[in-house]
Amino acid sequence: MDKINFNEAEILGALGRSGYLFESEISKMLSEKGFFVETNTVIKDPITGKSREIDLIAELYEANVDYKKNKCFTNVKYVFEIKNNSAPLVLLTEFENNPNIQDWEAFKQRITIPPEMEDYFSSHYWDKIVMENKFSIFTQYCSFQHKKNNAKDELMALHPDNIYEGLSKISQYCEQKIKPEDNNEADQYFRLFLYLPILLITDDLYELKYDEIKNPKLMKTECSLLLYNYHYENNPTMAYIFVVTKDGLPKLLNFMMETEKEIFEDLVERRKKGMK
Repeated sequence: MDKINFNEAEILGALGRSGYLFESEISKMLSEKGFFVETNTVIKDPITGKSREIDLIAELYEANVDYKKNKCFTNVKYVFEIKNNSAPLVLLTEFENNPNIQDWEAFKQRITIPPEMEDYFSSHYWDKIVMENKFSIFTQYCSFQHKKNNAKDELMALHPDNIYEGLSKISQYCEQKIKPEDNNEADQYFRLFLYLPILLITDDLYELKYDEIKNPKLMKTECSLLLYNYHYENNPTMAYIFVVTKDGLPKLLNFMMETEKEIFEDLVERRKKGMK
């Protein structure tokens, strides 16, 4: 086999185009912010039986919070699919509230509660993110490529396979993590775990909206929400997935950390009152 001639600049260029450097950069940034970071966690694809890798999983514990004293605990696990996108990504078809859709179930939560609070229903994250209209919500996405052998070099909108597979992976991982387990946590603790899927891209994220006379317009953004529909174990379901750019990620993390603190304080109050 002939040896490949190369130089270090070419290696770095190839790594940058592939997205490996981007993933490494995000892992370092999260670690510096105090997150515990897991890389390349493997899950089994239930359809193909093959192993699939989750790019990054991150979580943050507040060491100064007295969970034991309050007997409450809340934690967000951020589940990342990371793409070094070469073409813009557009979110379109804004979500309209529908009484037939229980979209709060699209936040992937696992709750353990003390016996006296068995009737507890949680929609904290749905309230804070969706009901307070913190982000626009869309139900479709597309990216672009030039048509092959086209003299006009026209752009074609499409669902890229790598984006679809990435959304599928992180949704599946979150579904697996919220599956009911043996009730080995049936104690006096009130726990709320959120598994939050995130599609992280480098740049060029747009929302398609309409002006007052129904003309479409593109609005560049750093962070938005996709309500993603799929099947899990032969059942139709959905997940709220944050789509965020590199520049928008720190703002999203700060927002979620503040939201988590607010929810923890609310849990403590509800725990003290015993939901009475």
